[in-house]
Amino acid sequence: MANIHDFSGLLSQALSEWPQSLDLQIRYTQDDRQRYVVEGLGQLADSLGDSFIGRDDELIFRNLHWAINIAIHGLAKYTTTVRLADLRKESVQNIFEAKLSSCIDDLKAEGEDVPALLREYLTNNSSPP
Repeated sequence: MANIHDFSGLLSQALSEWPQSLDLQIRYTQDDRQRYVVEGLGQLADSLGDSFIGRDDELIFRNLHWAINIAIHGLAKYTTTVRLADLRKESVQNIFEAKLSSCIDDLKAEGEDVPALLREYLTNNSSPP
């Protein structure tokens, strides 16, 4: 399991599971030229995150892979390829921490215990707003 006290290490581990670069093919929705789908991106993020199902760090890495997906999706409107090494760490971290906070809110609303790893990560790593 990765050191959850080090976001850079978590990000490095997650990015090592992605291809080094991606060709970003987009398809606009029929009704709205502002909304688009990046072909295969969501499926890739899901498959990478799914490999963590059942592990103690499942919520950490599933949300981190989804945060990377969101960051790449935002770039797809402006570029046709992206090198994952060029993603801005702070942008991915902000998305990731917002996703974790949302998970905690959902768990609390459902009366479920918040996993210690999530609390520990946010206590030790939250970036300033």
